[in-house]
Amino acid sequence: MRIAFLASGFPDYSVEAATAIAKQSDVLLLANTDYLDLDCDGDKRDAIERAGRLVRFSRKRLYRLQGTIRAWRAIARFQPDAVLAHEHFHRDIAWLQARSAEISKVLLIVHDPQPHPGFDEKWAKRKERWTQLERNLASVFLVHGAHCADLLRQQSNYTGRPIVSVPHGPILRPKAVTPPSHRNRVLMFGRMEEYKGLEVLLSAVRILRGTGSQIEIRLAGAGSELDRLRPAFEALPNCSIESRFIPRELAIEEFRQANVVVAPYTEASQSGVVSAAFANGRGVVASAVGGLPDFVIPGKNGWLVPPNDPAALADALLKVTNDRRLLETLSAGARASAEQEMSWETFADAIVGQVEALSRDRQAGGQA
Repeated sequence: MRIAFLASGFPDYSVEAATAIAKQSDVLLLANTDYLDLDCDGDKRDAIERAGRLVRFSRKRLYRLQGTIRAWRAIARFQPDAVLAHEHFHRDIAWLQARSAEISKVLLIVHDPQPHPGFDEKWAKRKERWTQLERNLASVFLVHGAHCADLLRQQSNYTGRPIVSVPHGPILRPKAVTPPSHRNRVLMFGRMEEYKGLEVLLSAVRILRGTGSQIEIRLAGAGSELDRLRPAFEALPNCSIESRFIPRELAIEEFRQANVVVAPYTEASQSGVVSAAFANGRGVVASAVGGLPDFVIPGKNGWLVPPNDPAALADALLKVTNDRRLLETLSAGARASAEQEMSWETFADAIVGQVEALSRDRQAGGQA
């Protein structure tokens, strides 16, 4: 069986997924090189490249046409049974998927069935023609969790093709999980846009300060909401900020230093931040919103609070950081989730199973 993976983004996810699928199938990874050398497991990337199964292409303007054609020629030579692709709202990626659909089935990974409010929503509106084309081409939709599956079915551009839930495997995986280097550090990581609930966290931290809590808040990432609220956070004691894109190794260090990860989102589909926290053996205190309850299990690998409720968030952070036994339980549970139900091996099983089913259907259709 031959599977081509059109990895137009999500480099760490893509390299991890390709590595796991390669244990069961012949894989060709076509990866956007813009972040490939900065934001993935270099050892696994290099192993794929040494095996002659990595094709690099760039989406930067100067090389866009050349890179797109190179990627298509590689797919055509490979003659895959299926093409796995990220939904990416982009003309060139849609063109590659259209050409791929002429010779193979396309399995489309839909990370966010409905765009998040704010920047994402505006961007998706501008690119909706390409989104519609990509969804029209898909033989199977792959989503992360039951909530995302339900959300996709509700979209006007859903084509009625099968929807399969697959786990979002652990990203930003360290070589080894280690105890935190800070006693009471709470990390909020990643894109800091409106839906991430940064203002809810700010209110919760102010409540904590009134209790005399020594919880340390660490913000690591970038976005318009952090730009807006940064002065307010900087005015608080025990709060530090790293406002920029965080490369992979530095991101892993941010998780290593934290005791717990907070996700106070006001809206959510699935969450790569939760997957990264679990990969690093860190429990998550999250809003019970969107797809987060599909993965954050209270008392096992995290804690859930009502969305837009700073008091409940403050109480949960106090509970988790003050109870060392609970914190250790959540950390162990987070690691177990990353290694078991959310593992890349589980992801690969689902992908290979879908390709085999499509192949059987194709053969049955040819015999009819």
